[in-house]
Amino acid sequence: MRRRLGLGIVGWVSLACGGFSVDVEALDGVVAEVAQAEPQVAVPRLVAGGAEAGLVNPLCARCLQDVDQVDPDMQWAVQAAALERFECMCPTTCWTDGLDALVTLEEPARMERIGAACDPEGPDPVFAGPLGPLRASVGALDYLTTRLVVEGLDEAGRAAVRERLAIGMVLRANVLQATPDPVVTGGPATLLTDHTDALRACGTDVATRLVVRPDGTVAGAAGLDGCAEALLTTITLPPDGGWRVVDLTWSAASLVATPSPRAAGDDSSTPKRRPATDPPTPSAVQPTPTTAVAVRLGSVSTSGTLPPEVIRKVLQRGNFAQCPVGTATVKFSIGRDGSVASASAAAGDAALGACLARRVMSMSFPEPSGGVVVVSAPVTVGG
Repeated sequence: MRRRLGLGIVGWVSLACGGFSVDVEALDGVVAEVAQAEPQVAVPRLVAGGAEAGLVNPLCARCLQDVDQVDPDMQWAVQAAALERFECMCPTTCWTDGLDALVTLEEPARMERIGAACDPEGPDPVFAGPLGPLRASVGALDYLTTRLVVEGLDEAGRAAVRERLAIGMVLRANVLQATPDPVVTGGPATLLTDHTDALRACGTDVATRLVVRPDGTVAGAAGLDGCAEALLTTITLPPDGGWRVVDLTWSAASLVATPSPRAAGDDSSTPKRRPATDPPTPSAVQPTPTTAVAVRLGSVSTSGTLPPEVIRKVLQRGNFAQCPVGTATVKFSIGRDGSVASASAAAGDAALGACLARRVMSMSFPEPSGGVVVVSAPVTVGG
């Protein structure tokens, strides 16, 4: 068994017999850059930056980067060989001795085997604490390469980059394909049906993976075009207290349009008979005293070509005062014809949320020039 080489950063550190040293200032810059990078580029940037700063032996980094240039079916064998080759000078880690066994396994089983080998040595340097549930959804190749670099960071550096890296690895592992029927895995079954009309308006088949924060907001998405991305990255799922992965697949043609809601017992196809007696004249109708209910509309955020101030003017004409008192964030999509394709409202009071969504669904906006527009706005009724 080869000697395990520590990668801790204490000033200048020798790596893998080569006498390479860490440029701490350059490494700090790499950590700061990765902490702000788009999740899907965070992993390759960390590996490349770690080599440039001397955290990883440049020979090892070059061997690992070469893995991306070969056929996917051969990548496992090539990486295993690279990590074992003396000339690559890659350090031994908790999973090195099991690489040959991983080659024959499928992806989920690989991560289980890696966890069994590494977890007894201490907390995962990337998927620590609340991020732990995401580890099962990453690709083992990405994970092993990333862990090799992150193990060389101090705790402050790990804390700065681990969320970006965890999200990025999950998204990079997206290998979903569109399915004839809408399928939701890891999230509520109504996720697609709640936004059917808006997704149909996008007109594209999608096989996407969402990374969802504990509060239900979307932290990242893979496999989306501009229209569907603008819609699905702004939704809020029911929170379940932890990080999770939600996979969605659908064919645009398979999504059935949502019928307009109609009151129970209402049959529009049945002719309405005139009442036997004439209705009372306006002078005979006694007005019912009402108390004005204040409605406050918060900042309107939008992704699309309709300016927020235009959307705000239409919303201000909405009859939200008829809804129960409370505060909710209304999210909706405006179709190409200006009608509202879908609407939902996140509120502690289900009746308030349903009422606000119904009011928004009845609104009409100017036709957007650039396709579907997704809007989010907080609304407070009363108070």
